[in-house]
Amino acid sequence: MQTDWRAFLAQSGAEFDEGRLLHFGNPERELRMVLGGNIICDLSHYALLAVSGADSLGFLHSQFINDVQSLDERHSQLNGYCNPKGRLIANFRIFRRDEIIYLRFPAEMTESIVKKLNMYRMRSQVSIEDVSDSFVRIGFSGKSADEKLAEVLDTTPIEVNEVLHRHNLTVIRVPGITPSYELYSDEASIQDVWNRLNVDSAPVGPEAWRLIEILAGIPHIMLETSEKFVPQMLNYQAINGLSLQKGCYPGQEIVARMHYLGKLKKRMYLVRIKSDCRPTIHQELYSSKQDAGGKAGHIVNVERHPDGDYTALAVIQIDDVQSADIYLDSADGAKLEIAELPYQVELQE
Repeated sequence: MQTDWRAFLAQSGAEFDEGRLLHFGNPERELRMVLGGNIICDLSHYALLAVSGADSLGFLHSQFINDVQSLDERHSQLNGYCNPKGRLIANFRIFRRDEIIYLRFPAEMTESIVKKLNMYRMRSQVSIEDVSDSFVRIGFSGKSADEKLAEVLDTTPIEVNEVLHRHNLTVIRVPGITPSYELYSDEASIQDVWNRLNVDSAPVGPEAWRLIEILAGIPHIMLETSEKFVPQMLNYQAINGLSLQKGCYPGQEIVARMHYLGKLKKRMYLVRIKSDCRPTIHQELYSSKQDAGGKAGHIVNVERHPDGDYTALAVIQIDDVQSADIYLDSADGAKLEIAELPYQVELQE
């Protein structure tokens, strides 16, 4: 995080721990605002890679699971990077600006993504640069976020994944339970937008923004879950993050076979968990069935919910969800309540 930007956030009430933004003084109220108001959030917990060069488009298209060649400056897309076994190493949002392709993902995944891309770059005319300190990035979401943002920019992206470049800003409409946006620019431009939006919005910490993404059914691969799931297990075919028509990429044969010849046995669900202890990423889930030791799946992402419970995305055996109860950690653990995702997931017969 840039020093001046951190100082600006501190003046706005941000509290930090070892350089990491925690919240703006009242984390419980910030979570409540996710459901009941407009929120504005620093997104420094995301890293940003810039990929440029004459071969960058073709190189990324050959590596990723979505159709990078169809990407233009007016649209963003969810995408992912698989290992040869078809398991996702990482997933991310991708967009273009000034002929440069940007990848946005959890900061802890930076080293693994850069290492894997450089492994296959070889002699291609491709430059890969971590530009996290060159762009300030914020999120804006809420019931009237579209109206408020339009007052600042005169217009807004309308459709999910639509991109607007205006006044030195890149604005992306992203999935959310209310109109949600990510904004990228230099520090001065973002400070100006923040100050204008902050009049009718509540600043929140990253926990609140992650809750929005969970409720929207948008997963993030973290270090604990890297190379654990094929894209379909994370509903990537339902959230437009996977192309089944594009050419080869690492793991493509396995991903395609799962779609055309296989039957998906696990998929991602939105769940509620009543627990005294915070669930953890990749924590095991168990079913009331006793066959196969009762193991049913794993937690993908989890955050507190304003009502005091936890909300999570979890990959679970489909048969167990349909015919058994699901518990956290063991058959004696907290019971999971299956909630409704904001999109449909079609399964093979």
